[in-house]
Amino acid sequence: MNQNSANYYLYSPFFAGASKMSQAEWDLLQDKIDLIRRELADFLVDAKVANSIQKISSVKNLGPKLGNEIAKIVREIVLAELSITGLASTIGSRLGVAQNEAGEIANLIITEVLAPVLGDVEKSHPAGSPSYRSQTPPSGSPRQPSPSLHEQNIGNVVDLRDKK
Repeated sequence: MNQNSANYYLYSPFFAGASKMSQAEWDLLQDKIDLIRRELADFLVDAKVANSIQKISSVKNLGPKLGNEIAKIVREIVLAELSITGLASTIGSRLGVAQNEAGEIANLIITEVLAPVLGDVEKSHPAGSPSYRSQTPPSGSPRQPSPSLHEQNIGNVVDLRDKK
């Protein structure tokens, strides 16, 4: 395997951490990728994306291990498992860098890596949810029961008849 291939597997959001995944974890990842838009799935395997992540890692002197972690973070954003909103704090905690450095890295990820698919990423994330699929309701907050089928407006039809 030449150096470019090794770097691709290290910095690719698709392959990041794959060597340490169990078969079940790999299958679950594949299932998640099968559910996203084709453009986003293609983005995860794009060599340009891996090169951009490698460049950020190099410019910020992060090294291969932390560059691989950035690739995982990018994958989690694309799969709607992680919010762009809290990206700087996520980077700070997962990479062990200061908040100002984490903010710079987050901005680079958004502008240099995610920019081509940012619209698709935002569409794939539930609106108004700060941490998307990983969000759980705060403890102690009342959960609203889901309406029964009879209470739902199934066809999204408004009843304009006069109700007295």
